[in-house]
Amino acid sequence: MERVTYQDKHVQELLGESFVGLKLEQNEDGRKIAELLRPRKLLWSPLFLILGASGVEFRHSLGYFSPREFMAELLVGGGNASLATLKPAQANALFERVVTDFHDTKAAPEALFWQGIAQFRHSRDKRDLSTAWQVLLERFPDSLWAEKSDFIEELAAL
Repeated sequence: MERVTYQDKHVQELLGESFVGLKLEQNEDGRKIAELLRPRKLLWSPLFLILGASGVEFRHSLGYFSPREFMAELLVGGGNASLATLKPAQANALFERVVTDFHDTKAAPEALFWQGIAQFRHSRDKRDLSTAWQVLLERFPDSLWAEKSDFIEELAAL
């Protein structure tokens, strides 16, 4: 991560836009890590957490990410944080950025899943959820996120 992903200018720009970065070294900062993670346990690293100001976890990701994959992860995490803090329009914009700019990443199907939820929470119109999840089923039919949303087809048939 240090030599490639963190050095990427686009990653640095995104981190600077919306995130406060904190890097702890397991060997040097063991106590700080244990305090930050409590009650979680560090099972492997690198571990990336997106936390709210009060320490509420909105997303965690584990392992190495290429710059594009890392940016998509950050955006999905930011979208999840926006949903949790009752900002569905902001969440929708972050998920849309993943769907549009990072459509080739592993996070794209998940972004479409959450985008449908954000759109529904913003409009309260079930058609928004259905439309987003139909796109998910068409574009990423073999993804875990399509499996989680495939019941929408059954509902549409009713």
